[in-house]
Amino acid sequence: MVKILIRPVRIEDAQGMLDVINPIIRAGGTSAIEVEYSLETQRDFIASIGPRAACNVAIEEASSAIVGFQGYELHANLPDHIADISTFVRIGEKSRGIGRQLCDFTFKRAGADGFTEINAAIRADNFEGLAFYSRMGFRDHSVLRAKPLKNGKRVDRILKRRPL
Repeated sequence: MVKILIRPVRIEDAQGMLDVINPIIRAGGTSAIEVEYSLETQRDFIASIGPRAACNVAIEEASSAIVGFQGYELHANLPDHIADISTFVRIGEKSRGIGRQLCDFTFKRAGADGFTEINAAIRADNFEGLAFYSRMGFRDHSVLRAKPLKNGKRVDRILKRRPL
């Protein structure tokens, strides 16, 4: 496993988070997010994290670079005891244990925030993401059929859940 530090996000992490997520958005095919974030938008997101929500960053000790981040929050379509999670790991850094380390930290934190389950919505064509969440103990729960993308393509979203 790569040596990393996991900690709660800070405003000054905004650019490092953009360096992770925007290349993923540009590459397409894995994230439901289709529009890149600006520095202002990312800072606003960090500043708006409220109660029963969190974002944690993975920082590689050797370089001090953000190599991934993971957040959870309440979602309007989920009961109050289930958090919704999202995970982003820098392109080229997968299979180094970053996602697992983020999950270990996030699961403890979400449990302390009163959640008893966590939900992940993954594009059905994101085979790496589906496999990752399964390895983290998530099990298939339901399917949201034919959710449209900006280009008109329709892709199912697989909902996976895990008890905390």
